[in-house]
Amino acid sequence: MITSDNILLRLAPQLIDQQRSFAFATVIRAISPTSAYIGAQAIIEADGTLHGWIGGGCAKGLVVTAAQGAIRAGKPKLVRISNDGALADADVESHAMPCASNGTIELFIQPIVPAPLLIVLGATPTAIEACILAKRMGLQVVAAATVTTPLNSIDLLQVIEGFNI
Repeated sequence: MITSDNILLRLAPQLIDQQRSFAFATVIRAISPTSAYIGAQAIIEADGTLHGWIGGGCAKGLVVTAAQGAIRAGKPKLVRISNDGALADADVESHAMPCASNGTIELFIQPIVPAPLLIVLGATPTAIEACILAKRMGLQVVAAATVTTPLNSIDLLQVIEGFNI
């Protein structure tokens, strides 16, 4: 399915707001014969759903699998789909080209993974410092306490009065 870049730019923030993991895949090199072109992009969700276009259908499965691996690892990767052994590179994940065209596609895959959630129980000075430190580390923080006043000024994801979470 060919999707315009505008749709991908609208989809990414929606997935982020929904706390769903996904990856951007961008074609960074295409050697003919291939239907892929430099700059072609797709978003691949953690479940394997692909939005966009990164070349022919025979490479789709490899791209989805590579993107799912990047999402699980939380690290970007370079992927090459080619039958040209001369292009071997240690820092590139290589796959054989299953298409009859026998071209080469190279992609950069950037995973977008929601920050882990930390739940802090209590509003003691130690609990408050744990919330502040966790936010500085990029974690999402929810706090629950019987007295929530000290927590309200920290700008947490959520402050729950009591411990019914």
